[in-house]
Amino acid sequence: MKKLAQCCVRAIDSMTLWSGRFCSLLLVPIIAMVSYEAFSRYFFNKPTTWAMELSTLVFGVYMIWSMAPSILNKGQVAMDAFYNKWSLRTRAMVDSVTFVLVLIFCLTVFYESAYYAVESWQMKEHSRSLLQEPLYHWRVILSLGALMFLLQALSSFLKNLWLAVTGEDLL
Repeated sequence: MKKLAQCCVRAIDSMTLWSGRFCSLLLVPIIAMVSYEAFSRYFFNKPTTWAMELSTLVFGVYMIWSMAPSILNKGQVAMDAFYNKWSLRTRAMVDSVTFVLVLIFCLTVFYESAYYAVESWQMKEHSRSLLQEPLYHWRVILSLGALMFLLQALSSFLKNLWLAVTGEDLL
């Protein structure tokens, strides 16, 4: 049982590490697009029709794909005044119990994003701007990020549950 749990956790964690590295690279084009837009708007009085829309779409991908690495690196908010005083096993127990709330949130985000991705793909949705950019592939990318978020939450739960039950780390 331990080997299976370790295999699943390692696979999910490695996918999350890869997605986190890729996600961090998205900041470069976002900064470039926003800088280009600001430069062309304020120095040449020639605003672009594409930079702000595209940077917003890429930023949405950045935000949703950065949720899984945030869980892996324990970047979420905790009640540190209490939490840091507890033993590792007590923290794991509390995290295992509160996983129900995390699961509800993750499932909701995944369900809604997948629903809109399918709907958008079926109608071949395009933006309403002058650019008329297709949006359905962006929505699919967002739903995959939500799935990665759900998987990483499950990985974190497995690690916490193992520690809470056995008193030893899973990995």
